Amino acid sequence: MWGFFSNLLESGGVVAVLFAAVFIAFSLVVRALWNTNQSLNKQIREIHKEYLREIATLHERRVSEAQSVTETVVRAVDSTARGMEKVEKTMDLLIDLSGNRGGRR
Repeated sequence: MWGFFSNLLESGGVVAVLFAAVFIAFSLVVRALWNTNQSLNKQIREIHKEYLREIATLHERRVSEAQSVTETVVRAVDSTARGMEKVEKTMDLLIDLSGNRGGRR
């Protein structure tokens, strides 16, 4: 490396050495930034995977809660329907009884 700079200094002077030093420094900075970028991309992928797992867990929980609420509502509707059937049968019986008594008079 020092041989390269000494040859460059002899053939191109101080400006050529400074130019080469700036180019090498720039290359080192670009490499460091590239490595940092790769590390950050890896972290982002891991965070994204965790986020997707959390979303899936929340979705499963919401589906479970929705099924529970739906079952409760269906039971209430069935109970109301059975109650209405009882009321209907009772009304039919009352109508029949009132019609029979009215017919005897």
